[in-house]
Amino acid sequence: MHLAAPRTLNELAEDGKINQADIDAHFNQFLGAVNATEVARTNDGFTVRFGRSGHPDLDVPARLVATIQDDQWHWNLPQAATAASSFNIPELNSPTPAINLDVLTAAARTLCDDAPIIRVPFNDHVTVLALTIAPSRSTAQQALLNGPWDPTPRELTAFAVRRGLASLPPHTTTKELRTTSYYLSREHQMLFDARVNSNPQLAAALPQLGIPLGHVSNGLWTWADSPLVRHLRNFGQEHTMPVFVRPQVPLDVAQKLNLIDCAKAASQVWTHVFIPLTPTAYRVVLLQHPEFTVPVATREVIHAVLSQPPAGDIDQDAAREEYLEHVRLRAENR
Repeated sequence: MHLAAPRTLNELAEDGKINQADIDAHFNQFLGAVNATEVARTNDGFTVRFGRSGHPDLDVPARLVATIQDDQWHWNLPQAATAASSFNIPELNSPTPAINLDVLTAAARTLCDDAPIIRVPFNDHVTVLALTIAPSRSTAQQALLNGPWDPTPRELTAFAVRRGLASLPPHTTTKELRTTSYYLSREHQMLFDARVNSNPQLAAALPQLGIPLGHVSNGLWTWADSPLVRHLRNFGQEHTMPVFVRPQVPLDVAQKLNLIDCAKAASQVWTHVFIPLTPTAYRVVLLQHPEFTVPVATREVIHAVLSQPPAGDIDQDAAREEYLEHVRLRAENR
């Protein structure tokens, strides 16, 4: 497996993203709840003291990575100078504008073997410190489950190369599921709208007919406790998909990845409805009921379904082929 040299600061940050998330998962679990953080200078660098609830304070040695002052990031890391020369990335030279601190910090972590980094504010500057720890690492599959919600191809390749893996564990991307789901979901929702709009009794019964999928409130998607969601969790474990395995997903991530369509493709249940709970909270349920079983598609239905192409990163031709294959199989099995 080959990883091209990073050409931008973002690519350098991507290269450590999965390992960093995995190290953080272990370190945060070990730390527990932190109620205070103190930093002291030592002869060898710095010591960071974490005050922990219910546990003794923990002292961790740290080294200086950079200083932020007057909106400028000043590197104090030999690896940055070497990387600046090797990769021709301007932001690795000092000083550089401290514009996107998260990307700068992630890139610094990549250069520090993915060590946790903290930014400590002082009166007139911020000190950026890398913690000197012996990091715990998961198996490759668990590391991916601890990693980004939907890792990019570069993040996956970098993870494999830096771990020395010949291949990655089996994994499925949300894009693959959204491609499968796009037109099938559209077809089923068209039937749903027609049936519910013409049948008030059916509309009133929807909360009882649905299979709980998730609950949305306070900016979070929380998976329901239902047999269908347990199936999705198993699917997520087998296909290395963090979005199905973790109990909660930030709502903006769930919307960006179209989590409902992902769940439809993984469960093969294609109709959903929103059940309002409060003005700011709602439940999402999937509907597997004879009333919402689509018949063999006519040419007119196929044309109507395909009339609205997908947006974003979904490949229209691939989504169309997925849908027409399902239409063909449905006709053969009737």
